[in-house]
Amino acid sequence: MSDTRELAQNQTRMDCGKLSSSSSLAVGTLDWALWMAVQGFLICPIMPLKKAPYAIATTPISLHALCGGPWKATTNEAVIRSWYALEPGINYGVVAGELPNRPGTFLNFIDCDDHKANANKHGLHDFRDALDAWLADPGLLRASFQTSAKGSQHIAVTTTGFRLANAENACGIAGLDIRGAQGTMPGGYVGGPGSIVDYEDGFRGTYTPRPDLAGPETFPELTREAAEALELPIAGFVKPKSASPPGGTQRPAPAPSGPLGSFCARPGNVSEIRDQLTTLGRSSLPPGTDGASRLVA
Repeated sequence: MSDTRELAQNQTRMDCGKLSSSSSLAVGTLDWALWMAVQGFLICPIMPLKKAPYAIATTPISLHALCGGPWKATTNEAVIRSWYALEPGINYGVVAGELPNRPGTFLNFIDCDDHKANANKHGLHDFRDALDAWLADPGLLRASFQTSAKGSQHIAVTTTGFRLANAENACGIAGLDIRGAQGTMPGGYVGGPGSIVDYEDGFRGTYTPRPDLAGPETFPELTREAAEALELPIAGFVKPKSASPPGGTQRPAPAPSGPLGSFCARPGNVSEIRDQLTTLGRSSLPPGTDGASRLVA
């Protein structure tokens, strides 16, 4: 199996335009996907040159095996190769969730997206400083996972006995997204290293990992005490916001209202969630639909 240096060299050749077709682009993403799986990362298929999973409603029957996004998470080489045999140009995602070789320990991603923060970038900077202080030395240096296709920083931390919950603009900070648990369903995901994304504005970017990237067990552990102190969302647990967060700005705590809010404040199984959604007159979201877009960074 190729090492990270060889994979990075392959990616450089791709970025220089020597490989241009969707099928050719996949040569590098397949190598990366297999390497990541060997390291112990859970892998799922996503659409070519995109971040989104395949949706059953818009995918030909011949490619339905690629639908499901994080519901397809695996480290199995044969399964991963079968995805690329069906559609050589796919990207892949790295799924947040329980580590295959360490039951009870979970991988979580924190996406710090400075371009979404706009004028309030100091909020992201303050959060990173606070997170760095809670992590064991060398802190964020060891937690760095990759740079996203549009330049945001992806941080990876492990947790034991609990999971961070999926969230956008977590802690009330614009550009701070969490890719963790989604109820009792599979976790969110980030685009995998080497994946290439074409954006609507014409920009093409590549997910670039840190040079010494290794297995998920090498990322620092975030304790529950630290997660609560940082006011990060914890799956199955809603922590009231403090009246006066760091900086002195008063921030009212969001109060879930109605039957849906009270239901979402506690964990439940998939069938129960679907039953509740039906009762409330809302349509459930099967794997691979637009609702899955909230799981990805």
